[in-house]
This record gives sequence, C-alpha cells and structure tokens, in this order.
Amino acid sequence: MTKVHVVTMGMWKPYRDLVPDVIPCFAVIADKWYVTQYADKGMEVIRKSYRTGLAAPMWERLASEQRRVMQTWTHQFPDVADAYEAREAFYAIYDCATHAEAEAACAAREAKLPKAIRRAFAELLSAMKNWRVAIFNYFDHGVTNAYTEAMNGPIKIVNLAARTYRFGVLRAGMMLNY
Repeated sequence: MTKVHVVTMGMWKPYRDLVPDVIPCFAVIADKWYVTQYADKGMEVIRKSYRTGLAAPMWERLASEQRRVMQTWTHQFPDVADAYEAREAFYAIYDCATHAEAEAACAAREAKLPKAIRRAFAELLSAMKNWRVAIFNYFDHGVTNAYTEAMNGPIKIVNLAARTYRFGVLRAGMMLNY
C-alpha cells in the first residue's frame, strides 16, 4: 500500500489538469514558493515604478536602522508602503495554522488590496483564483516540494556549465553531490 497521498507541483496548468485524471485520489498542492514569488513580483512592479534603488527585504530580517530607513521611504511613497504591506500579508498567509484561517486571511488581504496597486498584483490574484484549491491544500497536508525546487537551481547551473554531458553523467554527478 502506498504512503503517498498528495502531489506537490509548480503552478503549471497541464500538470494540475493531469493529476486528477491519472491519480484522482491524490490531493494537488501548489507549492507556496510560487505564491510568494507572485507577491514579490507585485511588490517589485510598484518599487521599480518609483526608484530601482529601493530595496524591500522581509520586515523581520531588517536591522533597526534599516527599519527606520524603510519607514521613511514608505512614508514618502504610499504605494510602495501598500505594496510592501500586501506582500508581507500574502507571505503571512503561510503562517496560518489552519485551512480556514488561511482562506480567511487571504480573502481579507485580497479585499484590502488598494486599487492603486491592484494591477501590479494581478498575476498573484489570478494565481490565487485559478489555483485556490491547490494552494490551500497545503494547510490540510503540510507538504511542500521546496527541497525539489531548491535543487532545481544547482541542477540548472551544472547543466549550463556542462552542456556536453550526457543525462546519465549529469544525473550521477548530482546524486553524488546533493
């Protein structure tokens, strides 16, 4: 008997459409990395519209001096402040303990998203609409494919550096190193 109950994936529609046909009893989970990336993109669109030099790291990672600087420029650029707050709120959805709590937090954030920055977050809002079930399945199962996604980066780098390697050689090297 199999211990596998879920399929985690990136937000690619053909995969999402295929899984219920092939393995209907498995829950599909859209990896949270993609949701947070869409939130980052929305923040970046607004930030770049003001000044490419503005940095927007996660609030909890900022030192006190950096927080003061951040508060100064968010005060000067309200849209940047709104975008930053929206991004942080979408990230915070993954801090929720339950599916219902996460759904409520997401709905509240979507409703609160200011009109002035809504277009910048259109990709995220679209993903939240189209992938809602798969996104919130995370809270029922607590499974992510973060390790696999993290490994894709080094694999791509090695693949680019070693274009002449055959797949078997590339695979063996990755298996030995990671």
